[in-house]
Amino acid sequence: MKTWIVVADACRARVFERNSTTPPLTELQSFVHVQSRQSRAASIDEYGRVFENGKQPRHYIEPKVSPQEQEAQIFAHELGSFLDSAQADRRFDNLVLVAPPAFLGTLREQIDARTQKHIAGTLNKNLTLLDPGQIASYVKYLH
Repeated sequence: MKTWIVVADACRARVFERNSTTPPLTELQSFVHVQSRQSRAASIDEYGRVFENGKQPRHYIEPKVSPQEQEAQIFAHELGSFLDSAQADRRFDNLVLVAPPAFLGTLREQIDARTQKHIAGTLNKNLTLLDPGQIASYVKYLH
């Protein structure tokens, strides 16, 4: 039985495979979403200023979705499409998702119902910078 473990945040994702509970994880693929990194560096000046009576700006109009959230949604969609395609090709039996809470929710929204049925566990943590052995210790009971 193949289990895929997706370790992600809004900027990067790593996909690992585990064939049983004891061997180490094998990294299959990694993704980097450069636009998410760039949007994090964006300042509040990107938001529209409101001028009242032709004087100095008084406040900002914030968009409904911040640039960071928009880029996270785009990245989650790309990652979700990859996972849906892999599931359709029967490349995994179980799926474990590991991500910070906000991105985990965004990613789950982008995965279709057929792939959702294969999610064996989730973990609300950012483990993207850890080595495979450390990641394995966090997810050893999630499958």
